Amino acid sequence: CICNDGWSGSQCDHCDGRILLEEDTGWLSDGLGNYATKSKCSWLIDPKNSTLPLRFFFHEFTSECGWDYLYIYDGDSAHSPLLATLNGIIYSPDQSGGYRPEIIATSGKAFLHFYSDVAYTMSGFNMSYSVNRCTYDCFNHGVCNGKYLFFYSQCICDNGWHGTSCQTQTCPNNCMKMETLGKDCSITLPNSKGFWSVSNFNPISISPRASYAAALIGNLLWVYGGMEFGSSRNQDLLVFNISSQIWKPVSNAGSNLYPQSRYGHTMIAHNNSLYIFGGKLTQNENSVDHLWEFNILTSSWTKINYSTDFSQVTNGTSGLELSGHSANLVHFNNDTEIMVVMFGYHPLISYSPFVYEYNFITKTWIRPQTSSAGLIQLYGHTTVQDESTNVIYIHGGAKNVGNSLEISSSTYSYNPQTRCFTQLKNSKQPRFLHSAGLVNGVMYIYGGNTHNDTNESGALCYSPSFMAYSIACNRYGFSNNIDLHSLIFFNKTYIIVFCSFFCIFGTQKLNAGKQTAVCAIQILASPYSTKMYKTVLKVHFLQYNFNVCFHNLFHNPFNKCKYLLHYYSHIINLFSFFSWSHLNSTPDSINPSRYGHFGIVVKSISQSISDNIFIFSGYDGMMINDVLIYQPGNCIAVQDKNRCLGKLRYKLHRHEGNNHHLSVLTKFKSIKLFIVQCKAIQYQTELSCYWNTTHCIARINNSSTCLGDNLVQTPNCSRAVKCADFKNCIQCITDPECMWSKTCIEYNSNETSEPCETSCADLKSCSNCLKDSSCMWCQSQYKCINTNSYVVQYPYGQCLEWTNKNQCPVYKCSDLKTCGECQDNPNCGWCDDGSYTGLGVCMDGGGSGPLLFNNSTAQYEVSSEMCPSGWFFTSCPLCQCNGHSSCDSNNLCINCTANTIGDQCQNCKPGFYGDPRNGNNCTKCSCGTKAVSCNSQTGACNCETKGETGRSCEVCDTSNGYTGNAAGNGTCFYTLLINYQFTFNLKMDADDTHVTKINFKNTPNMEEDVQVTFVSTQMCDLHFAVSSVTTKNLPGGEESILYVENTTDYSFTFSGDRLKIGDPGQNTTVRVYVSGFKTPTLIKISLLQRSNRLLKILLILFSSFLVVLLLAAVTWKLKMMYDVRQLQANRAVEMAEMAARPFAAIQLCSDGCEIGSMIHNPEAVCEENCSNSKVSVVSVFLWLPTGLPSEEKLKNDANLETPPYYVAPPPGQCGLAIGTALI
Repeated sequence: CICNDGWSGSQCDHCDGRILLEEDTGWLSDGLGNYATKSKCSWLIDPKNSTLPLRFFFHEFTSECGWDYLYIYDGDSAHSPLLATLNGIIYSPDQSGGYRPEIIATSGKAFLHFYSDVAYTMSGFNMSYSVNRCTYDCFNHGVCNGKYLFFYSQCICDNGWHGTSCQTQTCPNNCMKMETLGKDCSITLPNSKGFWSVSNFNPISISPRASYAAALIGNLLWVYGGMEFGSSRNQDLLVFNISSQIWKPVSNAGSNLYPQSRYGHTMIAHNNSLYIFGGKLTQNENSVDHLWEFNILTSSWTKINYSTDFSQVTNGTSGLELSGHSANLVHFNNDTEIMVVMFGYHPLISYSPFVYEYNFITKTWIRPQTSSAGLIQLYGHTTVQDESTNVIYIHGGAKNVGNSLEISSSTYSYNPQTRCFTQLKNSKQPRFLHSAGLVNGVMYIYGGNTHNDTNESGALCYSPSFMAYSIACNRYGFSNNIDLHSLIFFNKTYIIVFCSFFCIFGTQKLNAGKQTAVCAIQILASPYSTKMYKTVLKVHFLQYNFNVCFHNLFHNPFNKCKYLLHYYSHIINLFSFFSWSHLNSTPDSINPSRYGHFGIVVKSISQSISDNIFIFSGYDGMMINDVLIYQPGNCIAVQDKNRCLGKLRYKLHRHEGNNHHLSVLTKFKSIKLFIVQCKAIQYQTELSCYWNTTHCIARINNSSTCLGDNLVQTPNCSRAVKCADFKNCIQCITDPECMWSKTCIEYNSNETSEPCETSCADLKSCSNCLKDSSCMWCQSQYKCINTNSYVVQYPYGQCLEWTNKNQCPVYKCSDLKTCGECQDNPNCGWCDDGSYTGLGVCMDGGGSGPLLFNNSTAQYEVSSEMCPSGWFFTSCPLCQCNGHSSCDSNNLCINCTANTIGDQCQNCKPGFYGDPRNGNNCTKCSCGTKAVSCNSQTGACNCETKGETGRSCEVCDTSNGYTGNAAGNGTCFYTLLINYQFTFNLKMDADDTHVTKINFKNTPNMEEDVQVTFVSTQMCDLHFAVSSVTTKNLPGGEESILYVENTTDYSFTFSGDRLKIGDPGQNTTVRVYVSGFKTPTLIKISLLQRSNRLLKILLILFSSFLVVLLLAAVTWKLKMMYDVRQLQANRAVEMAEMAARPFAAIQLCSDGCEIGSMIHNPEAVCEENCSNSKVSVVSVFLWLPTGLPSEEKLKNDANLETPPYYVAPPPGQCGLAIGTALI
């Protein structure tokens, strides 16, 4: 798709850029479906034929609360008065009713800008506009006439209706009663039911605001400061006369000394003076520690110079630079009065956990040591003070948990006398920037921001809820489903939404609010309700569809449901006088939903009238120009005990028809309250009233009448805040008893506290800010803030654009180089120089022309002389060649010059760098042999050798293992390990796109050959070389061994002997240069050095074994020779001895002896006595056996035919032997 101007996306379904709308009526939207992330869209609505006011009507608006904003300006630029910063779920298309904001641009022009961040997206917005239409179409109670004051459209109301939009019935029910109150004169005094009233004021004279401060002196309500849209006044002190309900600005009695405009501050009244403390300046968003006094008698301002008993935080920053804090005036019994300031947000401390006390007499601040159940740190909380006890009650607020924001629903009490915090009942309804007021012992909490995440959880940016807390009973009452803000104008009657009832089946009680269907929802919705329940409207609310009640859920027939108890959405009969079923209990404001408002209690002078709660202005995407006044009911008006105890029920009738169960009420007015005795339900006493024998009275602080186990236990005030409770370093060192050592610990004089890391607020540039992952940069405010504080730092959309990525987009108009970039910034417009080449200047401007800031008026004014040639705000010149070419008839650049390329000559040629946009030049890259190209923006060389970095590739990337000297003609090497394979995956990413070379080296320790094995997925050139002591004088300090071209697989061996590898004196290093490849590629390389050490060891072992074996053989041989010699010597001795003995000769005759004969008693031939003469050695002759003749001999020798046979001994053997025996 080729998208039209103002649209982008694959299907042109997302808004983009800037659009001019010149029709009297039209529509605008972010596109189909959810809007895109990082959207920046702008619309200038400037009808050609009209200067009458523009009216905007929303058909849908849902965006991420607190992050994605639609800015609407009353004029033709972002420097025009701001009307709205819409965000959150304001109106959803699935609602048939509810609040639809209508915005009037009185200038007849409007500039809209939509910005979304990179996170969560929603369905966005769809809106229409028209010229000179009345707001809300006069609610069909009048006609719109545009011929009135200043050509503004004005409603001419029908009889019986009045108001700027004919929204109020003049005299409903023919009200003619005297001494009554209410729009229909139906409220008598005293009255048991609370009621609202609304006071609107003229926004032309008095600017609505939010996060202001208010104080009451007598009958005058004083209001100071606050965030205002479209206002630059510095004197913003107002006074509201409660009796006349008239607003009036307060002058400064001719003095030029007055505080700067601020918001998020506090103000208290003391001795005819107003004391304004802290806050953020609206001019620059800086937090201040100023304390100003305004004397109401002399109408003069004084800036108080005070002292403190505690040290500064750091760098001279005061710990009192707070915003979103609270302040209360405390009067002690000794007539001492102090101002107690609690919590708030500090730019360095973050969410402050400290309590400060200011003494009006000594003008001194102290920071007392408080005790509590833990560290409390809040922003945007509320405090109310019980004057009878001086106890301060705190509810809600925003806090940080880790690196995220969390909204609190906790309730605390603080005793200024004991300086002790006590945790009370949790409301389970988190909120911040709400209001609170204390009346008759009940704290009323109204509105606020309840959105706690970045998804569609149902929590609202601008909550309509109203709840109450009984101090005596420590109990909450809720009206979370009662849409105080969902007033409707339907059938000339205000209807309110209710949900969650009881159905009674005999004695069985069933809570339908906890079932899968809603039990008997009484129709209580409207065309303007923020929530439309699935029920059927028929015949002006005369019939109510109850088929969802118990349909297929219970076996009990429907007719057993005897009574429908109005349960007040978990209030448990919150107040019998606070009856949400009555029409006068809801404010007559078109949209009471808001946050950033303030609630103050105005004391009543009559016993029959309760104290009033005044709520002024606030924020709901726009600043609201009304005052809501709520008067709680008075217990003394309740004359019935049962009503005092809150036993109120509606009677339910059953009607069959069309398969529906209907509750038929003849008229809405005829709904009656029934007091039914029901044994099955035992109600607890309601929160504010109790029956005192004869009459109904307010409980206030009488806890003895409370039922249940919610009573406050006696607090333990012995535990002080400990150092370990502090969340960050600056909080820690702010306390003199603590020190920082990775965590906060007790101070130890023997240890040194670690310095704190630089906080986000101290980082003054975008680049430094984004180096810290916990920080984010607001581009429109030029401030660095903590990510967990964005919503509380800019609760009204003051930050038009932010970033937390490692890039800092240019935001200042004069720094933007092209028309497209210029118009991405809502503050800027483009001034063409008239050369028709695209040259121009980006400057502050709007649809009428360039704007110049006037310091005297503090406003931007049109200055046409700044751009006499051609002003472009919603479109760009057709020829956009950045001054480097002219265009042809099709507005295409003809021939880019000055070393530029691109369809708009917006880039430098390869080998050149710079930003040639808007006439700038390109500079030749200075990379020498290191690279053939450089970064086209910065000029940093695109290093061709892997591991070389730096602007000129003069540094080796040691962090990734590359070493060497890359300066000059040097290079970097990756050191390989012997006998390991290395794999290098070079991709086409930012690091490796331009790499064509990589070098390796190794210095072997062994005197052996080195084998190189190389494998690559692409053709490469290889160069093998060595460096050593002997090659240091050669070119490059190395000796080239071999060049190999165009190979993907190669092996080479460096000769260890020739190159003296491993010789300590030579320090030989082998080098492998790989070049000529392109990414992506995969390279595998290994160095192998096969050692003979094992073989040598084996040979040595074998040789040693042979030597040992030889030695053993020689030794054995020598031993044998020795034994023989020894034997011979012994034999010689024996023979000598034998020869020395006596001897004689005998003759032996052996003839005639027969073989086989035996001499049984042989005679000794010789006998020799031993030395003891007991034994003798005798010698006898023995005839040795000769054996039998062979068979052949017997056949051949006739003499052997018959026995005895005689066979001679074999030749060489003797047939006789001498035997010896010992006898």
